[in-house]
Amino acid sequence: ATVTILNAARTATLAGPLHTNSEGRYAAARLPRSQPTTIRVQSQAAIVTRAVDATRVSVGNPVSPTDVKLTNQPPEIVSVIPQMGGARVQTAAPGDVIALVAGTRDINGDPLQHEWTMLEGNGTVTPTAVDSANWKLPNLSGRYSAYLQVSDGRGGFARQRIDFITARTDTTFSGLVVEKGTGAPVKGADVVADGQTTTTDANGFFSVKTPLKDRYVLNIARAGFALFSRVVDSGLTGQTWPMVKTQSETVDPKGPIDLVDKRPELERKKLKGTRIHVPANSLVDSNGAAPTGKLTAHLATLNIADGEAPGDWGAMLGGNETNLISYGATFIEFRDAAGVKYNLAPGVEARVEMFALPGMADAPANARFWSYDEADGFWKESGDGNFSVASGSFEGKVKHFSTINADVENDDDACLKAMIYPPIPTGVKLRVTSAAFAQSFEFVLDAGINGVYRLPANTDVQLELFKPDNSAYPGVLLEEVPGVPLTGNIVNTGLPIPAGQSSFPSEPYEPCKLVILREANAPTANAFLAFKGVGNLAQANGYYSAVDPNNKRLTLGAWWNENGFTFDASGVPTNAVRTSYLNFNDLGSGRDMYFLQRGDGTVAAYVTNYGLFNQDHGNADLAADRDTPGATVAMEYGPVEGQGATRIVKFFVYAGGDFAANAPRAPAADLDGFEPKFVPNLCLNCHGGNYNPTNTASPTFAEINMGAAFRELDIATYKFPGGRLIANNDEKTNFKQQNLIVKGTAAGDAITIQPIKDLIAGWYPGASIEQDNTFTPAGWAGAPQQDLYHDVVKQSCRTCHIALDAEESALGIGWITYEQLRLRREFGLLRNFTLCEGRQMPHAVITYRNFWLSASPHRPAMLRNFTNGTGWPALGSCP
Repeated sequence: ATVTILNAARTATLAGPLHTNSEGRYAAARLPRSQPTTIRVQSQAAIVTRAVDATRVSVGNPVSPTDVKLTNQPPEIVSVIPQMGGARVQTAAPGDVIALVAGTRDINGDPLQHEWTMLEGNGTVTPTAVDSANWKLPNLSGRYSAYLQVSDGRGGFARQRIDFITARTDTTFSGLVVEKGTGAPVKGADVVADGQTTTTDANGFFSVKTPLKDRYVLNIARAGFALFSRVVDSGLTGQTWPMVKTQSETVDPKGPIDLVDKRPELERKKLKGTRIHVPANSLVDSNGAAPTGKLTAHLATLNIADGEAPGDWGAMLGGNETNLISYGATFIEFRDAAGVKYNLAPGVEARVEMFALPGMADAPANARFWSYDEADGFWKESGDGNFSVASGSFEGKVKHFSTINADVENDDDACLKAMIYPPIPTGVKLRVTSAAFAQSFEFVLDAGINGVYRLPANTDVQLELFKPDNSAYPGVLLEEVPGVPLTGNIVNTGLPIPAGQSSFPSEPYEPCKLVILREANAPTANAFLAFKGVGNLAQANGYYSAVDPNNKRLTLGAWWNENGFTFDASGVPTNAVRTSYLNFNDLGSGRDMYFLQRGDGTVAAYVTNYGLFNQDHGNADLAADRDTPGATVAMEYGPVEGQGATRIVKFFVYAGGDFAANAPRAPAADLDGFEPKFVPNLCLNCHGGNYNPTNTASPTFAEINMGAAFRELDIATYKFPGGRLIANNDEKTNFKQQNLIVKGTAAGDAITIQPIKDLIAGWYPGASIEQDNTFTPAGWAGAPQQDLYHDVVKQSCRTCHIALDAEESALGIGWITYEQLRLRREFGLLRNFTLCEGRQMPHAVITYRNFWLSASPHRPAMLRNFTNGTGWPALGSCP
């Protein structure tokens, strides 16, 4: 926006036009003292003009800001759907043309302009209509991105990245299975994803691929636990799935079996246990054979309000799909010593007494009993129950054991389409509850726009978010109108889905009501990773021409060859040190990292990104398996051809594609989903150094010798393949080797800067492969600042700041000493840039998210409340 200061009569310009910064801030100087003025703010066609009192002009004293709000809501991109032949597609062949169809809205009703772009190496995009474009995909298989920016002509805009994988044939289900309540891993659980099977390991981890479809059923079963099952529309990775432990007891199938669920947790949850009566000699295996000995009965009354029931509450009745309103559910299973399952013989019924949840006074007099069919994820009718007001229970008979449910069917179902705004990541879990019904509806939000199905129509529901590990996601706001939070995160589900339409609509979920989920502490900066400037294409091309003057590194294969990498038959380097992990505190992607150090001390390293930048633990497995690579970032420490022997740090980016030698060099990368930033500026945000060439097309050697640094590898901020939080010994050995390469072989090596060398030396003081994360730099030693370092600085600030400079005085911004940070506290920068108005720091979206969502301790609170006497009074709350 532009700001112009006029006189009170609006006949003369006193200052401006000025341009606001990325936060919308401005400052106007040399104004007449003690005189009223007029401020005019314009952003494209939106203009606001208002009078300003004379007291708002500073006369050598602080004054309150003059804030102006443009009465314009920015547009929104609700969805962008890839299509072929008018139908949504999940993949396409390399070189194919797909259509991108956008769904947008503008609260003000402004006409919208659509601009489609992409980075080099991602194909070409051609607009075909106001809201659509054709995307010609590259001829390589891999993950690619296109961009849509929508603007309203009045200063408002929205931007979205569209990711697409070519030659994709399957999807992955992976995660951890734990015992609910204790969090203990469940080993040996059978996992079935649409017919594809695997078993959980000692850590409770599983991973299984299944062919692409529009609907999947994920089942997890183990003796002693209730069946866990979810119906979803995409693969799921990085989740933690809790299983309910059953009451297990030995029974004689030749006699009548009477069971009562008496687990202690029922009393804590104020639930009554289900009662089961099975007639004598009524159980058979899948072949109709009776058991030859005693069986083990596994029984669990499920808390339907806490997501313990399987499926998505969809049912089949008379060949038609319907939806269920539940009044209680129970899991019952019989197994022999070999694990063989037994069920009711044909024509035999068992008596069930199931208690309605407390407070369900509106339970109907009659409700069907349903059994869950894990093969297709639907509930099937299995009997009838009558409600007893006196006992508060449903009593009746069932024909089949699995998970049993007392429900009434509901065909007037509605749905929501839930948008999540960054920095909320994909992979979070949504729980929908209501005072109008007992059960909860649970969904994994795995995209920017998600379908939330089978909700009762015209019903107020509450939406809650949870992290993939099932802990609460704090500080979430729910909106229908952007900028207007709904009290209690409660929204009405709206009208039912029109008759004849599916209860499971596909993206873009057109019959569904739109809601928005956003963080209360959303950043106010327009973008992250812009501290060193976004750069531009000309500047990136000029940089590449200077660091690679003979064009020897135009493809990833050429870069490998130039730097001497050798490979085995599977394509893994044989002469480099490898680590694979999830970068949980920086970019949030899977990282497959290789370091090659030559005998002369020069170094080449490259890392390929896997998965989205969303902290999905499954990204670590993608990296370890080299499954569907994204962009590769390569670095060299060595001389530049034709520039003598001086060694410098150089950066290169290569587009994703088949993990093949012909992946092209790219001028920019998008490492957070906000927008691409150009090389080398993007890299300098966290690798340090400065790049300000006088002639962008032909920078000098002194200008490309930017003072950038190779970075340390901080194991404490990583997660590892197989759902592991701790590196194994082989990984620790390789991380130590990589860190010692970064530290350099000689004192004068300029591969990194001294603070990073000192940190690595502190981590590895001897021969041990263990990284000592308790190490405190000398500049932070002593109380109370040492705690501030470990609780806040090393967690949320060191990620980038340590590389920014090696200055040891208080003027440095590497935060390598307490005095450096204390000086910024005196200037008020911590309050503005980190905690209050500006909130530009931490400057990477994942680090920002981790800072605000941290617990035990909550890092913003630690920073606000830290005090060191008169030298550092507590910052306290924001004004």
